Amino acid sequence: MSVTLSEEKNDLVKAIAKSQGFDDYTVNITSGSMKGDGYLGIIYTVYIQDKRKICKHLHLIMKSALTEETLRENSPIKKAYDREIYLYNVVFPAFDLLSHEVGITNRFCETAKFYGSLSVDKEECIVLENLKEMNFKLWNRKLAMDEKHVALVFKTYAKFHGTGLALKYLKPEKYEELCKNLKNIFRKDEKSEDDMKQFQENMKFVFTNGFRAVANDEKATQGLTKFAQECKGFFMEDLQKAEYSTILHGDCWCNNMMFKYNNLEDSSRPSEMCLLDWQISQTGSPVLDLSYFFYACSAKNVLYKLKDFLTIYHQNLSKTLEEAGVNPNDIPTYEGLEDQWKFYSKHGLFMTLLVMKVILSEVEEAPDLSELAKSGKNLIESISGTESKNMEAINKRLADVIVFMNEQDYL
Repeated sequence: MSVTLSEEKNDLVKAIAKSQGFDDYTVNITSGSMKGDGYLGIIYTVYIQDKRKICKHLHLIMKSALTEETLRENSPIKKAYDREIYLYNVVFPAFDLLSHEVGITNRFCETAKFYGSLSVDKEECIVLENLKEMNFKLWNRKLAMDEKHVALVFKTYAKFHGTGLALKYLKPEKYEELCKNLKNIFRKDEKSEDDMKQFQENMKFVFTNGFRAVANDEKATQGLTKFAQECKGFFMEDLQKAEYSTILHGDCWCNNMMFKYNNLEDSSRPSEMCLLDWQISQTGSPVLDLSYFFYACSAKNVLYKLKDFLTIYHQNLSKTLEEAGVNPNDIPTYEGLEDQWKFYSKHGLFMTLLVMKVILSEVEEAPDLSELAKSGKNLIESISGTESKNMEAINKRLADVIVFMNEQDYL
């Protein structure tokens, strides 16, 4: 179904076409996403075809912000788009420049090519290459991820975090300058009593998901109770003290990464991947990214191979930092990484408690954010307070994670 864009977005498409050498061309724009694919945007596919050269064409994706007024008043949509635009316009070019200057071969390049953006109020959008046309695929979110995919994700995050740390150690002033615009988009400088009350309510909604999942496991319930009692201090204070703080991806569930395979008929062996959606990128311990992804996406048997993946991560992190010429004393040790995991991976559990219902939900169960805003409910309340057709699978996945963490003394 063809889609009509606003004048501002049409002008952006024209500017992109011109910059890519198109003079006489056609543009076809269609809806490119289903309900549930993305919560802060609408996806369009943009196809530009040269009229004179049949082999000259361009496949793009445009992610466009929701415009409903009540929703925008209650959600940081503007900040989210500005954050992602900042990553593509400023942070990634800084990473590329550093990598070339110091000769990092194990460099981070797993992002989609950026073509342009708008940050005008209610016209916010980002235009990227269409990775599906390059044979990249989304992981089936209803399936827990296998070892080979998890290993590739850990390797990719190691290169990303490693490049950020290299910039931090080699060009500290540049790094600090970048990080000024990477504060948590959900965090307010000053919190009112109402803000704290809402925080406590959100915690209750999220932890309810976990307690329901381990209702018949006394030990796991005790471990989760301990975390629930300590979570205020963990989120308000502890997360701000990370020793190896660096620039993070932020939103690490499986729909924000795509995989490519050398053999298109064999999706068990990924050869490449790309990380998507940088709207809540911030700074913090690398374990925040790793644990969110690992707990939210991994199969039960994969959870118990955590140390294998931490080894893969540490080897690639060290390689990136060594190639950059970072002082060996500044490179995190494997033991230090394990200590970070033991302390900070509770963040991953919290995010898993929040998003597992989204990951395993049916398409028709995805919440309508505009309707939510009008009803006065927030997203956390809506997700946690509604039933799903797949509650048995949701509870099983959550229980697997909580039991694992409790057994490993991570709670």
